[in-house]
Amino acid sequence: MHMKKTVQILKWPMMALILFIASCQENKDDVNPINEIKEETNLIVNVVKDHLAAKVAQNLAKNLSSIEVRNFVKEKALDRFDGDYNFLIGVTKNHQIRVSENGRTSSLSFGDIIAGTNSNSASRTTSSLLLDSLSTYYPLLQVAIPNLTNSNVENWQTESETPLVAFVPSDYETSHIIPAYDLDGNYYELDATKEPDQLTIVISENERLMVFKKESNVTNGRSAQDYPVIDQCPIMQEAYFDDDLNRYYLRSSVYNEINKCIIARLPSFPPRSPGGPGGGTGGSTITCDRDRKSGKDRLHRMIFNTMKNYRDVNEWFDGGQDIEVTIFFGQVNGAIVKVTKAFSGRDKHFKNCGIFKCYPEWFGLGNAEVVTWDKDIYGSAMLYSWVEKDGGSTVELNSSFSATFENDDGSKTTQTFSVKNTIQSQDDFMGESVVEYCDNTDGDGYTYNTGKIKFQVRQ
Repeated sequence: MHMKKTVQILKWPMMALILFIASCQENKDDVNPINEIKEETNLIVNVVKDHLAAKVAQNLAKNLSSIEVRNFVKEKALDRFDGDYNFLIGVTKNHQIRVSENGRTSSLSFGDIIAGTNSNSASRTTSSLLLDSLSTYYPLLQVAIPNLTNSNVENWQTESETPLVAFVPSDYETSHIIPAYDLDGNYYELDATKEPDQLTIVISENERLMVFKKESNVTNGRSAQDYPVIDQCPIMQEAYFDDDLNRYYLRSSVYNEINKCIIARLPSFPPRSPGGPGGGTGGSTITCDRDRKSGKDRLHRMIFNTMKNYRDVNEWFDGGQDIEVTIFFGQVNGAIVKVTKAFSGRDKHFKNCGIFKCYPEWFGLGNAEVVTWDKDIYGSAMLYSWVEKDGGSTVELNSSFSATFENDDGSKTTQTFSVKNTIQSQDDFMGESVVEYCDNTDGDGYTYNTGKIKFQVRQ
């Protein structure tokens, strides 16, 4: 841990925006304007989000001098609303805390505390602006307390222990620095690759929620309060939380809704009869394991290849593991379909540690359903692409795979499908594998290796 003098941070995000936009107007003649706009937008958003997270970290650190605030943070983290030791600022900003100082007791909202509010009107105006900016630019900002080797939230002695408050900047993967503050305003640089030796609160982006702006969700004449829509699929479930600007949903639940909608739109085929290959559309020769089955493909389990692979995607400030796999499959008409599955687990679920050494451990994927594979419709192969979620701005992964389809005259046609997987800039890409129709699905199923993880698909 390295301490530096307190740094001066811009008073307001708009100053950073103006300066950055001005600097981006030069030398654009030789670049793709669409890609340039996307890149500039992401960089500008990162500037604003880093500023907001830094201000929240500073203000919370200063207010940890109050045991009531420390108790509040511990209590909310222990609620584990999404399975991790964290809580969303947008959900808790109106919660009141009775704070005692210099013999006087006053009531402050948690929003007042993280915005640095005091009793004067100018301070309250600044507080309101900061909270509004969080709702607009950083609605998934959270307070998290990661489990460290030597300290964790369950053992936090709030009467005597005052943690540092860190925030995760957008450039940590290149700088390897996690900035942090103490209650006196001193600035520290924590190593992003090495656990700190004391309990640390982390201001970061929640990985298990998705947020939708209400004003952008109007579709088919229905109001924004009805539902958001993704890939022409309405998210009909009740939101976990909503405020004036946003609606918040658990990511795994959103994917379940979308997958059901997408699968329902796929071409239908008659039930597969015993001995009828590829959905029972003709012939009686059984040549592949799936030819004699009528069930859905299911995700069985996954494991990191090495502890280094595990550590590469498991930074100390991240909390538990949040893993997504996107399955791409083509159709004979050239269309591409994708379904995404999300899985979460605590660190101990992915490794088995003895006295001296840890080893990767199989993590169960709950036999999550993928699709009933009809090779006449979906061809001979699918692509499975894996990431560990860490948030950030939007980026695209480009890949391709080939699948073979049987024609009515018995000939075969091979098509190559180019696919784009939209992820976030801080996500960790864990590789991809092509799953082939004739792979074994008995028992544990076939074991695929992306180079970083292994996974099994079975029926």
